[in-house]
Amino acid sequence: MISFKGRHFIRDMILQSVRWYLAYSLSYRDLEEIMSEISKTTKSNKIDSGNLYQSEYETARVISKFMSFIGWLFFAAGIFSSAFAGTVSSLQSDYNGGTIILALLPGLGLTVSGLFLVAAGQVTRATVDNADHTREILRVIRKKS
Repeated sequence: MISFKGRHFIRDMILQSVRWYLAYSLSYRDLEEIMSEISKTTKSNKIDSGNLYQSEYETARVISKFMSFIGWLFFAAGIFSSAFAGTVSSLQSDYNGGTIILALLPGLGLTVSGLFLVAAGQVTRATVDNADHTREILRVIRKKS
């Protein structure tokens, strides 16, 4: 784990500036000015350090978290369903490999569907965060010029 003790900015701001540096072609000077502006804004508005700005996409963020949660539920149900179906079909008297595969398919379908829901929730959250961060960068740049 990286230690952020003794730094000028809080951990979240440092990680955010690294993300912006890698995602956009910003210079270190631009990042320093943006972080200084955000730091001044948060101090003057007395916003806690965990919340650097007010999001305009809070509903989308909640929906994406809910989508990921439902996806993990589907994933767990698919694993449980596959395990249960495999156990039941292997205990039957007429052991047939095709029967076991057919019994496992619905559980595997649930598992894959759950993973796709989790991925969709994560992509939605990343898109919303990107939109929020881009809006914040534009606000600071417009204020600067």
